[in-house]
Amino acid sequence: DNDHIQLVESLENEIIAVKARLDICNDEKTKLISELKKTRDAMSKCQEDQAKSEEMLALIHSEQKLTETTEETTRILRQLQEAWADIGLPMSERESVRQKLENCVEDACCRMLGEAIELREEKIQAVKKVQSHLEEVYAALGISDGVATLEE
Repeated sequence: DNDHIQLVESLENEIIAVKARLDICNDEKTKLISELKKTRDAMSKCQEDQAKSEEMLALIHSEQKLTETTEETTRILRQLQEAWADIGLPMSERESVRQKLENCVEDACCRMLGEAIELREEKIQAVKKVQSHLEEVYAALGISDGVATLEE
């Protein structure tokens, strides 16, 4: 009988020691997760900065191309002017085409911005739809803090 009591006490002490080690491991896990998140955030910021720099470089390159007249662009412009002369394109239409040429970079950027905004809205709606579905699933399962985890 005394042996059983000692065995139980020994097992209880072992359980306490294992729980303490588990608490230490959980604390370390929490610290590592926090460090990982910080590292991911920093990497994401660097990637975003790199993308912004590359986009600005592309814009500068495009502007440089527009300011440099190459033999090819000069040849194409002459052919275009000849075609306009052959068909008798009115000066007002030629002016409209000239304005389109001058504004092509801005127009392209505006068009891409509109597409990006539309895509962002579609993504937001998709996330809201999934979130709503998950809230329903959590509610059906009786899980109340699942939504908080989702929002994090």
